[in-house]
Amino acid sequence: MNPHQRLVLQESWKALEDAGYNPKGFTGSRIGIFIGAEPTGYFHESFTGFSDAIIASRLSYYLDLKGPALVVNTGCSSSGVAIHLACESLRNGESSLALAGGVCTINQSGRAMLSEIGMLSPSGQCRTFDESADGTIFSEGVGVVVLKRLEEAISA
Repeated sequence: MNPHQRLVLQESWKALEDAGYNPKGFTGSRIGIFIGAEPTGYFHESFTGFSDAIIASRLSYYLDLKGPALVVNTGCSSSGVAIHLACESLRNGESSLALAGGVCTINQSGRAMLSEIGMLSPSGQCRTFDESADGTIFSEGVGVVVLKRLEEAISA
């Protein structure tokens, strides 16, 4: 299974439990899934096992959710855009609850390619918009938050 799919499944489950919910108790609910992700380059014989396009859909299918399921790739702002889209979905009533966040894993060939094209900082520091900037740094991680409308959060 694509590491992004596995990590999002695990962290979404934890996020729901941490928010006081039973993840299996949402069958048929309009819960939206919004995940920022960069393609991993992970390949396997099964499309459903490797596709980055279905990271959100796999979680939605597993929990039998009926809300939107989106994977967003906007470069460095993917997780932030995913959270924004989740808030908009809640605001316009498309979702009753939303899971939003991001995931990034980088394989060795991906790191090598980034280094070859001069994107990685040889100093190991990212100095955004600074004249001493010499490239970027990449890290790996996953994070998922549970979002709901303010009035529902207050009344709970």
